[in-house]
Amino acid sequence: METREALTVDPSLSTIRQLVQRGKKQKPELSSRIEKALVILAFREILPNGPGAWLIQSDDPSKYYEVSAEESDRLAGTCTCPDFAKAPRGWCKHRLALLLARKAARVEAAKEVVKNYREAQRREAAAKTSLAYAAAAGEVSRAMAGL
Repeated sequence: METREALTVDPSLSTIRQLVQRGKKQKPELSSRIEKALVILAFREILPNGPGAWLIQSDDPSKYYEVSAEESDRLAGTCTCPDFAKAPRGWCKHRLALLLARKAARVEAAKEVVKNYREAQRREAAAKTSLAYAAAAGEVSRAMAGL
């Protein structure tokens, strides 16, 4: 197999918990598959395999299943694993692992945007405060010079 860069997701534990809890609540029939998807996310490789296609490492580290997933339609997709045909709406653990990875990456990116925005707001407020102090100090200096 040629060398490919694995999909790396380093979400916070709280992000993963939220996604898993929401998934289990919304789709209780997928609970065990969602838990198995977590194992894949934590311990297996997820490799890009062309536009909209991914190779996901099996429990057997020498074996990979191909998962296709449309970015625009999270419900569309296939997997070459045997469970795909039996799983509710085709949601095997491999497709769920990819969905979790992509959602976690989006959530973490959104958190970073919010963090950066808040930091910019904090810096702007600090700069305005510094300018106000500088202006007040200037007024005091001018008043003292006039005495």
